[in-house]
Amino acid sequence: MNDFYISFKSVLSKPWYSLMSILLVATGTGIISLLFLIDNDLQKKFYGDIKGIQMVVGAKGSPLQLILSAVYQADNPTGNIKASEIKPFTRHPLVKKSIPLAYGDSYKGTRIVGTDTSYLNLYEVELANGKVFDETMEVVVGAQAAKKHNLTVGLKIKSQHGQAMEAEQHQHPFIVKGILKPTGTVVDRLIITPYQSLWEVHDIEGEGDFTAYLLQFKNPMGQLMLSKMINNNTSMQAALPSIEIDRLMTLLGTGYDTLKILAYGIMALSGFAVFITLFTSLDQKKYDLSVMRVLGYSKARVLFQVIIESCILCLAGILIGLILSRMIIYFISHIKESEWLTGSMYDTRELILFPVVILLGIIAALIPAYKLYKTDIAQVLSDEK
Repeated sequence: MNDFYISFKSVLSKPWYSLMSILLVATGTGIISLLFLIDNDLQKKFYGDIKGIQMVVGAKGSPLQLILSAVYQADNPTGNIKASEIKPFTRHPLVKKSIPLAYGDSYKGTRIVGTDTSYLNLYEVELANGKVFDETMEVVVGAQAAKKHNLTVGLKIKSQHGQAMEAEQHQHPFIVKGILKPTGTVVDRLIITPYQSLWEVHDIEGEGDFTAYLLQFKNPMGQLMLSKMINNNTSMQAALPSIEIDRLMTLLGTGYDTLKILAYGIMALSGFAVFITLFTSLDQKKYDLSVMRVLGYSKARVLFQVIIESCILCLAGILIGLILSRMIIYFISHIKESEWLTGSMYDTRELILFPVVILLGIIAALIPAYKLYKTDIAQVLSDEK
């Protein structure tokens, strides 16, 4: 009879012990898999949205807040900067590209960002419908924002000051000129317009203030020089996205590592549960495997039988854990409409779970297998008479 079939039937013969072992393995594996998937999406989100932005210039304050507000549109701005103060730096010979940003208004909680077409080019956007804005008070809408508010080309919308949905509306309407295809970046959840539109909405004549500027440099020397010049000699601050995001990921890493330790603890507990499952069935197995020995099974084959059973429990737990982690990601990303969780279905780090958990199962099976290996066949068979 096939060894795998015998081991599988043995697992089914004690459903509650087997189920407990499988669930513990699934819990530990699922938590680690979930952490890997979330970490993968966070890395893609945080570093993907930077898109080559080497410096953000804005009002003095928290550099992390400036990065979160200007790059990710996920925080309040640190303030405004004068056009006359920032313009000399945007025209510096070492600056390769400068992108203006003016924001602070919203439409039903979705941020409206004033910029120019260089911002759209930075994220390599493509139009799903309509066209890019040509005039002030025209907008293009990110895919997620368009879906959220059911916006289509030709509709008119009115903005509100700040992010509060109950804030008073401005009287100047925007007209939707285009809907963008999904990009997987911050652009998906924005409404984008020429920066002059926001000055017009607030009845500012001439040149108004900017909220921030995104800069790229021709060489590393430009980043170093302008960073010092801006921070030391102006009322503005220069923040470096790569440094601030690394700092943020370090802060997030503390909680991430704590959860990993918890998951490893659960996996160790699952190994103990597998051991208990196998050990508690020893009395039943002694007679069955003794009969198998009489029928010609070798001691090594008997030992292998127990190890296979342990591996079946662990493999079932791994597969269930991986499925559960993806179900949770799917729920968060679709039901909660999370724009930073894409529901990635694969992370290469998960491959290590298979050998690690299987090895844990083999270790858990060694003591029960050894006891069966040392069983006195004649004694067991005589006791059953």
